[in-house]
Amino acid sequence: MGPLPKLLRRPNCVGVRRLVCHVKPKLIRAAHGWVVALLVVGCATTPEDRLRYALATDVYWDAARECESRFRSLHRKTVAVNGNLDLDVDAGQTHEVPYFAKCYWEGIAARVEKRRAAGLPMPEPFELKPEVSAAPEVGR
Repeated sequence: MGPLPKLLRRPNCVGVRRLVCHVKPKLIRAAHGWVVALLVVGCATTPEDRLRYALATDVYWDAARECESRFRSLHRKTVAVNGNLDLDVDAGQTHEVPYFAKCYWEGIAARVEKRRAAGLPMPEPFELKPEVSAAPEVGR
């Protein structure tokens, strides 16, 4: 890095600090603003919300994964925090969707019962039969 014009130099900027000293103060304030905003948003979630997000994995996602291994023509697309499940369906295999939904709901009920028996927290109300929707995979 070549020498900076005399107007931009600060007397205490030497060595590695020289790079930091010449960053624009507005940029530094903007970065601090974003960090504070992210911390506020991250801390604003309630324990109930954090529990719901954890359960989306522990209950809904695992139940969907288990059923997906039993129904090879149906594939998880998205699992919402409330348990609603979108599936991709191989061509002509929509007849398996109701059976997949039953498997999914039974898996959810079993996992919820297991958590309650272990004394783990569960939000109230908790959706035991979320919506299951399916659409043919694009490009197949």
